[in-house]
Amino acid sequence: MLPVYPIGQNFGYLIDRYFTSQQDITDSGLSYTGRAPRPGDFKYKDLNGDHIIDEKDVAPIGYSIVPQYTFGAGFSVNFKNFDFSALFQGVAKVSNYISSSEINDFRKRHLNAWTAERAASGAKIEYPALSTSLSSSNRQNEFYIEDTGFIRLKNVEVGFTLPSTLSNKIGAKSLRFYVNGFNLITWDKLKNKDIDPELSGINAYPVYRVFNGGINVIF
Repeated sequence: MLPVYPIGQNFGYLIDRYFTSQQDITDSGLSYTGRAPRPGDFKYKDLNGDHIIDEKDVAPIGYSIVPQYTFGAGFSVNFKNFDFSALFQGVAKVSNYISSSEINDFRKRHLNAWTAERAASGAKIEYPALSTSLSSSNRQNEFYIEDTGFIRLKNVEVGFTLPSTLSNKIGAKSLRFYVNGFNLITWDKLKNKDIDPELSGINAYPVYRVFNGGINVIF
């Protein structure tokens, strides 16, 4: 019986480790279809044991790109002339392909990419060897597929309405001052915090925050 996967299930190559040298690549006995590996590239797992890394070695990874759970919660409070409202939103059990190609988009983790010197010193490696062109590490694999579930404080607004005795003096029925903010706090499981999980994907942008202030007048 064939396995059943949810709609949008992610698939990719499983990673064993980094290749440490050209001799390491030769000794592995692996042959890659497409781009040949270099030192610092991923050594993929040969799932069917034929010593060829190709589409037959692709496996399900993480969750679907379609969230299993989507949720949100909002509330508002009024106390005398003050009002306060907040909105939370989030998704859970969802994975997406997150990659920023080193060709045109540098991120913080690229500073800790694999080099022979860094690997020999035992330094922390957070990215495969950089290249001026695509490498075998750029295939869809478990390194780039991450859990993009999150909970976000999407919106907060605080307002103050002048007493009618004061607003009436300027001919207004109501005068309210307010400040609000969007995307204030995000809790997620991403390895790199310079990517917005809500906009996850290739070359996704960091989380942006917006702050506003204003006056509502009713005459």
